Amino acid sequence: MRRHLLGRSRRGRDMSKSAVFSPILRGSHGTFVGTTPIDGVRRLYSYHRTPGFPLVVVVGRAMTDVLAPWYRRVWAFGGIIAAVDLLIIALAAMLARQWRRRQAIEDHLRHMVGTDGLTGMGSRRALDDATDREWRRAHRERQPLSLLMLDVDHFKQFNDQYGHMAGDDALAAVGSCIQQQIRRPGDYAGRYGGEEFAVLLPGTDAAGAALIAENIRKAAERLHLAHAGSPLGNLTVSIGTVTDGADWNGGRHFPDVRAFLRAGDEALYQAKRSGRNRVVGSGTLATATAT
Repeated sequence: MRRHLLGRSRRGRDMSKSAVFSPILRGSHGTFVGTTPIDGVRRLYSYHRTPGFPLVVVVGRAMTDVLAPWYRRVWAFGGIIAAVDLLIIALAAMLARQWRRRQAIEDHLRHMVGTDGLTGMGSRRALDDATDREWRRAHRERQPLSLLMLDVDHFKQFNDQYGHMAGDDALAAVGSCIQQQIRRPGDYAGRYGGEEFAVLLPGTDAAGAALIAENIRKAAERLHLAHAGSPLGNLTVSIGTVTDGADWNGGRHFPDVRAFLRAGDEALYQAKRSGRNRVVGSGTLATATAT
């Protein structure tokens, strides 16, 4: 009221019916929120009747002043929460980046472990895992599984005469020949060790395995890599093949994967003993091993 002095027109005016004073008449004390008709400011009022006197003590404070501390706390807490949120987002981004880096490192290590560094083919470990996996799948789905065991002929003499670098190049070239002859997604080739390679052919019968093996042998022969230590004068390969499949009553030719691999090794050694540069299938050897 001090800020807004009453003019003559407002003096003597009955304010008991106004929105501000009407709540005061209903009780001896209390609080309420109202807007004064004089300045239009919304205030929080507190009133109390004075006992024994026709007086009412009224205190009014603007709502903006009443809520100012609350607004300050809200802004302070809001700022803290926003800072915490930003910190959490930053930490989440850092963790996500570290997780991606870890995944990339693990993928790289997995690739290194599963890949032969010289030929780019599967490593021995990856080959063992693939053999076990395809063996179980072939049994589960009652499908044939063929294996090619390949060895570079007279490779020790080749290394001794031409050097280890030439030997590494020769192994890489043979590995490339193998990869070019297996095109199905399920086929898998790897370096078995030294100058030996292995090829897994899921869903391939004995005739199909023999055909692929012969194609690999011819491809290696077409490399025309000079080899003075070989009777043929060129680098050649010997390949043994073995196929495991279900017989008429649902049984398999081999009791376990170790017997399957032994049959492949024996077929390879048979190819080497019989003159090298040839493909030998396990044939009756599979039945003999199974029994």
